[in-house]
Amino acid sequence: MLRRLAAALTIVAAITVAPPACRRDRTPAIVVEDRVVRIHNQTGDPWSDVRVWLNDHYLAGTPVLEPNGRFMVQQRDFIAAMGQHYDPARQSPYGVLLTAKSEAGEVRLVWGRPYRK
Repeated sequence: MLRRLAAALTIVAAITVAPPACRRDRTPAIVVEDRVVRIHNQTGDPWSDVRVWLNDHYLAGTPVLEPNGRFMVQQRDFIAAMGQHYDPARQSPYGVLLTAKSEAGEVRLVWGRPYRK
């Protein structure tokens, strides 16, 4: 009887201690910080034709982002259609829109409010 109780307490103690080690806080797929935009493909499918829009009209991208892959872009590397670079010293990011294609279909992720009207 005591052996069973000791074994049960050991299992309960192991379960109580294990979750913090096993549990990971899932980071967001889009993170904007320190003049950098970080993208994380948290799916099991590769993404192709990845386009990242910052504040409505500044664009950056990559041809492919593999599963669990990461893509980091300096905010100054985003470019508008007429060639203007995003200037983080003069502007603040208010929205990011990511579009891509995957085997499961279209991918669309949003951070903030990408379309101000």
